[in-house]
Amino acid sequence: MGAVQAIEDAFALAVFLEGASPAQVPERLQLYQRLRLPRVHMVQELTRRNAQFTHAAFPLKPGEERPSTLAPTQALIDYDAEREAEKMLESNSG
Repeated sequence: MGAVQAIEDAFALAVFLEGASPAQVPERLQLYQRLRLPRVHMVQELTRRNAQFTHAAFPLKPGEERPSTLAPTQALIDYDAEREAEKMLESNSG
């Protein structure tokens, strides 16, 4: 998943930084962070949950139970980082 996240990051950054003036870069990087941070957290949680499901040796926290099924991955498959970055940029350029 790390490689996929890096590719998504590259596409999103390209959208946010394309045509940006030097003065716009700090604001564009903040938009990038607002877009990517929730996605990264979601992917990390899905990855952690699926690792617990597939690897019995994965350590659990006290009171935590191993999932009985894999976490749904449709949110991973359907995501288009470039399109999401374009939408965010458009909604913040008004």
